[in-house]
Formats: sequence, C-alpha cells, structure tokens
Amino acid sequence: MKRQYIRLGWWYGCAVLYLWFFAVSALHAYRHPFLNWDMIAYMGVAESFSSGDPQKIYDATMERARDVYPPGAYENITRKNALSNQADVFYQQLPLYSIKPLYTGGIWLLDALGMPMPKATWVLSISGFLGLGTVCYFFVPAAMDAGAWWIIVWLFCAYGPWPMRAIVHLSTPDTLCIALSAAGYCLWVYSRSFAGFAACFLLAQLARPDTLLLSSPLALFFTFFAHAPYRLTRRQGVGFTASAVILYMAVHHLAGNYGWKALFYYNFIHKSAHPAVIVPLFGWRQYVNIVYYGIVRIAANARLQWLFAASLAASACHCLLPTKKRVFIGILWLAWLVFAARFMLFPAWGEDRYYYPYYFIMLYALAETISPYLYKYFAETKKLFYR
Repeated sequence: MKRQYIRLGWWYGCAVLYLWFFAVSALHAYRHPFLNWDMIAYMGVAESFSSGDPQKIYDATMERARDVYPPGAYENITRKNALSNQADVFYQQLPLYSIKPLYTGGIWLLDALGMPMPKATWVLSISGFLGLGTVCYFFVPAAMDAGAWWIIVWLFCAYGPWPMRAIVHLSTPDTLCIALSAAGYCLWVYSRSFAGFAACFLLAQLARPDTLLLSSPLALFFTFFAHAPYRLTRRQGVGFTASAVILYMAVHHLAGNYGWKALFYYNFIHKSAHPAVIVPLFGWRQYVNIVYYGIVRIAANARLQWLFAASLAASACHCLLPTKKRVFIGILWLAWLVFAARFMLFPAWGEDRYYYPYYFIMLYALAETISPYLYKYFAETKKLFYR
C-alpha cells in the first residue's frame, strides 16, 4: 500500500510540474510576444482575404501594426525595411506566407470574431503550444512511466537551442503544425484512428506545407512495412498520400507560390524585395556549399546530438535483445531519414521550429524502444542488490 501511495505521489507531482510549465509558458508568451516581422506578413495575408488592392492591404496592415509595435520598431518596418516599406513590395512577400491557410485563416476568423488581429497571431501560436502539451499529457508511450514521460517532455520543451517555450512567443504557425503532427501520429499508433491520423496531418500540412515530407512517408511505412496492429490498408495509406500531394499542389497553386528554387534563393542567397520578378539563379556548387554549411552548423545542435546518441543506443539495445515492438525502431529511423531529406531541401540550421514535428516523433519512438531495456536493467540490478 505504501508503494502505491509513493507511485501516486510521483505521478501527481510530475503532472503538476508539467501542467505548471505549460501554463506559465503560455501566460508569459501572451504577455510578452516577440512581435517578429513575420506577423506583419501573416496579417497582410489575412487582410488580402477581403481586398485584392495592394495599397489597401498595406495600409490596413500597417495601421494594425501601429497598435502593437513600439515607435522605433514601427518606423523600421514602414520606412527602413526594404521588404515592407512600400505597398507593391510588401504585396510581393505575401505568397511566401499565404501557403499556410490554417494559420492565416485562423487569424482572419479571430479578427472577425472581435479579437485584434495582431493578438490573434500569437494567440494561435499559444493555442498550438497548449495543444502539444495536451497531446503529450494524454498520449503516454505504452512502455514508459507516465511521470517520467511528462518530465522528459517538460525538459525537452524547456531547454536547448530555440526550445518550445521560446517558439511559443513567435507569431508563426509552427506550434500548430507541431501539435497536429504529434496528434496525428499518436491517434494512429495509440488509438488506431485512421480518421484522426489523416485529419490531423492534413491540417498540419495546411499550417506548414512541408509536413507532406513527414506525413506521406509515415503513411507509406504503416502501409507497406509495419506489422499488425499498426498496419494501414493500402486504400488508406495510398489514398492519404495522394490526398496530401493533391492538397499540397492545390494550396501552392491558389497561393501563387514562387516555387522551391525561388524560396531557396530568397532565404539563403538574396532576400529580394521583389521575389515575384527576380530570377533565382544559382548552380549546384552554390547549393552544395549552402547545404554543407548548414550540416556543419546543425551538427553542433545539442538537442540533435542527444537525439542521435539516444537513437544509436536504442538500436544497440534492439539488436542485443529484440522486442516484439520492432515497429518503433523503424519509425525512429524513418523520422531521421525524412528529417535529413527535409534538411537537404531547405537547410535552415538555426530554425529548430521547422524540425520539432520530427523531433517529437523521434522522442515517442525512443520512449518505446529504450524504456523496456532500462526497466529490465533496473530490475536485474535490484535482484543483484537484494540477493
């Protein structure tokens, strides 16, 4: 009975710390948003839903920005920043942001319901962060103690380069994408809900279109490589993948996106004030140099180093003592493979917010693969101690 009370105390204590962290982080983000420049562009997209006139969109957006930015920052945006000091220039930036309709549509909707548009941009980010906390609270890896899992998620979100508690301050769709991706994964792996898997990942793709690079390989893995009960039917897996590709193409077409080559040029070579008309000229040598530089820099990321070391340990444990849940080793290395592919396409080494959907799937897979061996090791150690 005493052991039961200790265990309950442990669970309650961990739950309180976990919920406290998410609540305090969300409140701090609400009171102290970063007011990043991207907020201006996302508001511009939301304004474009009701007007196609570049000047009207620009004027309305800057009027809203005036209410939240300090005078110096507002002066910089409207006069000094080459990306937003003219209506036609600003209008050319919008297709780079309109490919995330879940976020921009949410901004428009909250504004229509009476919330000031600038506030809507960071409230949605906070909502995604709290959604992630909810997913990780209720979906605990089957092989792991709930209290230990909550503590690991808390530490994972609190420390390291650009932790989640910092990302939540940004007016971006990243937290929505992360929460929906984690929810989609968990709804299939732990609840066998294909509808939940498909709905969450498609919504995550509407928050960040590059989610396609994660969701489609996962669907195909569950279709052709995973064993029962984790296997999707071919109709489900292939149908989802086709739907995700069609959705991706449709959103990019409707948004008037400039394409991968223009986006790569814009972010890594020359951030032009006229992305709609500039010709993105670069060769393989320049591309390889940029990717190589990105790999060197991201290899120094402590969070990534820890995940990779843990992945090697999980694989070693699995080789020594194979378990029936070998599917999680496959998920773990699939996440690494698609993460590497995504990085090769867009080597933004300093932007962990792009990669958290991969990180959390790795974290879930690691919890399922390493925990059984740790429990077995401690059990054997306990027997030797009391022999």
